[in-house]
Amino acid sequence: MAEIVLLLVIEKIGVALANGAAHQASAHFSRYAARLIELQGSMGRVVRELRIIHDVLCQMGIRNRHNQVYEGWLDEVRKVAHAMEDMVDEYMYQVGREHDTGCCFYLKKGLRKPRSLLSLNQISSKVKEIEKDLAHLSEMKNRWVPMINNADTSSLNYMIKKSQDLANTSRSLDNEDLVGVDENRGKLEQWLGSDDVECSLITLTGMAMDITSLQETLKRYLGEMKYLIILDDVWTPDAFEDLSRSLVCNGKGSRLIITTRQGDVAALASQGHVLTLEPLPEDKAWDLFCKKSFPKETSHHCPSELRLLSEEILSKCKGLPLAIVSIGSLLHVREKTVEEWKRINDQLSWEILNNSRLDHIRNVLHLSFIYLPTYLKSCFLYCSLFPEDYLFHRRKLVRLWMAEGFIVEKGASTLEEVAESYVKELRDGRRLVVHKLKKDIQQPFSIIHVLRTFITLEKSMSSFPLLPLLSEKSRYMTVLELSGLPIEKIPDAIGDLFNLRYLGLRYSKVKLLPKSIEKLSNLLTLDLCGSDIHELPPGIGKLNKLRHLFAEKNIISGRIQNIRYARGVCFPIGLGNLTNLQTVQALEVQEVDGSIRQLRELRQLRSLRIWVVKGTFCEHLCESLVLMQFLSNLNVSASDENEVLLLNALPPSLQKLSLGGRLPEGALLAESPLFQAMEQNLCSLRLSWSQLREDPLPSLSRLPNLMDLCLDKAYNGEKLEFLTGWFPKLKSLYLWDMPDLKMLEIHQGAVTALETLVLGNLESMVEVPPGLEFLMPLQLLSFREITRDFVTLLRQSPQLVGLQWQHTLRDNDQ
Repeated sequence: MAEIVLLLVIEKIGVALANGAAHQASAHFSRYAARLIELQGSMGRVVRELRIIHDVLCQMGIRNRHNQVYEGWLDEVRKVAHAMEDMVDEYMYQVGREHDTGCCFYLKKGLRKPRSLLSLNQISSKVKEIEKDLAHLSEMKNRWVPMINNADTSSLNYMIKKSQDLANTSRSLDNEDLVGVDENRGKLEQWLGSDDVECSLITLTGMAMDITSLQETLKRYLGEMKYLIILDDVWTPDAFEDLSRSLVCNGKGSRLIITTRQGDVAALASQGHVLTLEPLPEDKAWDLFCKKSFPKETSHHCPSELRLLSEEILSKCKGLPLAIVSIGSLLHVREKTVEEWKRINDQLSWEILNNSRLDHIRNVLHLSFIYLPTYLKSCFLYCSLFPEDYLFHRRKLVRLWMAEGFIVEKGASTLEEVAESYVKELRDGRRLVVHKLKKDIQQPFSIIHVLRTFITLEKSMSSFPLLPLLSEKSRYMTVLELSGLPIEKIPDAIGDLFNLRYLGLRYSKVKLLPKSIEKLSNLLTLDLCGSDIHELPPGIGKLNKLRHLFAEKNIISGRIQNIRYARGVCFPIGLGNLTNLQTVQALEVQEVDGSIRQLRELRQLRSLRIWVVKGTFCEHLCESLVLMQFLSNLNVSASDENEVLLLNALPPSLQKLSLGGRLPEGALLAESPLFQAMEQNLCSLRLSWSQLREDPLPSLSRLPNLMDLCLDKAYNGEKLEFLTGWFPKLKSLYLWDMPDLKMLEIHQGAVTALETLVLGNLESMVEVPPGLEFLMPLQLLSFREITRDFVTLLRQSPQLVGLQWQHTLRDNDQ
């Protein structure tokens, strides 16, 4: 939507005109002060005009979306906004470049007219043109665009009308359409009819007057009555809080029901009184689809020739009853031929947007979008770049949003933390699921007008021409995601993409990065994971805005049998300059040449993987680690299986810890520095090649928040025993490659929350571990690399009755 584009541009201009940027610009363009003042004045006038346009568009919402004149005017607004965004990016680049190069650079170039003045002139001229274009757009709007007429178009009335449309939609469902709701209906009837005399609030979360006078009326009317109030389709907690001021808990057993799509509204319910409306299971969805699509005379039977097409159409509804009913009703009046149903299936996007029979679906989805906060709309629409049912990786999506400029810092929270909260907000509102119906609504609002983002999702290309992408038209590109493509070389021209904030080369065939990479001064994410790059260019230390560096690659496929199963990159020159780094995965220590000491400068790190560590490096490593007060994820791997990791100090902020290599005797005792660092916050622990002689479980059981535990070649003893009360929060347990382990015993009341148990290659174990029968919440029980004889024992074991389990055989037993 145009208002989202405008908001992003307004925020960028705000940054460009902020005190810090303005002072920096004044200092480095002091010789051209008059031109600079003129430019900043023009930018100020432009941003004021854009704010007014933004406010008008927010008021208008999507009411005029089918008004062609209005849409044409909006398109021109978008073009001007994008042009202004380009100029702001160019301006900020020039300010930053002047800051980086300094005046000495120009002295070396002689007395020629600096390129910066030429750029400043060009930017100033372009901004003046944009200012004129905005004035012309304002005149055009007044002449031709009937944005506000005499109809009832206020925002409040419009929202009320949309809510009424949704209510009418719900009432249009016949009783026979209500399939798959028996359990929730039973719970609701039970809560409503309970003997509890206190007034309670029940919320149903899913897809759906003047306040002062309303409060007074309710107080007078309700009095000492026992009442039931239903608030349908509530969007904000304020709506309930305003009403609750007029409600009196009179001990009559009154009830208040709220339906909502918002998680924060559902949280208002009395404890345990939330009904979450889940999508219909496949069988119930099929029954409802057939009821609405096929006539009663045929017992709602689906003809065999339409079965596959019907299933394909139904899959796009994702179990949503309203969608199934609406699309089924559309199909009911169409010819029951393969040709007709194939046409509808192929044109379903058009039907949803244009067919009046599907107004209900549009109203539901549009209302959800309208109520989204402006800061979430751009994030939501960005997801339409991806195919339907695309599996998002949460942290990658966060980094892409950051690169696009959708995220701004809030208080002490980092960009990543703010973006994570946006993901949670969209997920709690059940919007972060891109399926066919949502994508059809997203696409009209999310047309990309200029090439600022390039993401490839096709991994099977045999070749890919990169150079055409790096043309002058792509100068302002922010995201270049080429993961999985067979690219072997990155052209030097990539350095011209000064605005690039995300460069993804994951699993490509690139072996070297060009020297020009150092010119990408705005880069936030550099993803080289799985590529053939083993060394970073010296200029990498100039990328002082870099926040995420991924360079890990597996060199051994299959199950990990060697401590050197993966590689990273050598410590690059200038790593200590990258003080904004949040993630580094992974670095290899080569020599004690001071490189490891660079880590002490990276005090904002949240995640670090460092490999090929020798015992002699550990003292310097620990000195750096304790300075990282925000570090939550640490992976340290020794140079070989016999190298001892002498980690005598770690930051207490750690939540995930993976150690690969021998640990000294007593390393896990409660009084050891290593254990004390883990005790407070650790929730995930992996120990590999530790070669412990003492049983680690008595100490590890004292970690109060531990949820995931993996012991791989970690223990040389013969028995592990889980006692009653140990590991109350543990959800997953992996025990691998402990050749001396003969006995595993689980007492009743131990690991009571365990969901996953994997036992792999425990070759000395000859009996089924006693206590497995106590693991009733277990969702996955797996035995890996076992003998055929052990499979027989498992099948005959009474302990496994009622438990689902799986297994794989050892290579020599297959």
